[in-house]
Amino acid sequence: MSYKTAHFCFSVVVVVFQGKHLVKTSMKIISLVGDAVLALRVPDEEMISIKTTGLTMTLGRHSQEKLVGLNIEEKGARFVLPAEKKALESSGIEEASSFVDTQVYCIKK
Repeated sequence: MSYKTAHFCFSVVVVVFQGKHLVKTSMKIISLVGDAVLALRVPDEEMISIKTTGLTMTLGRHSQEKLVGLNIEEKGARFVLPAEKKALESSGIEEASSFVDTQVYCIKK
């Protein structure tokens, strides 16, 4: 392996590592922003969508009664909780608190 090939391989590994680190850090920041927005919400208010060039984030705070069959749609993406109350109870969600926050991300490709 020549010096140029080894240097190129090392450069690719560094860029991939930095890219993964950047994405991980960005997602943590986006999640913190979502948490801050949701802290100001009342359960069962209309969901909020925050849109950027490549990302849409849909945030909501939901009471326990409204979780069964919850349907969140944004830009062709869809997230649905089970329609059976027993499925949610077995997941431990029922014991958590009086409300549940949802953060759904849709990344534009």
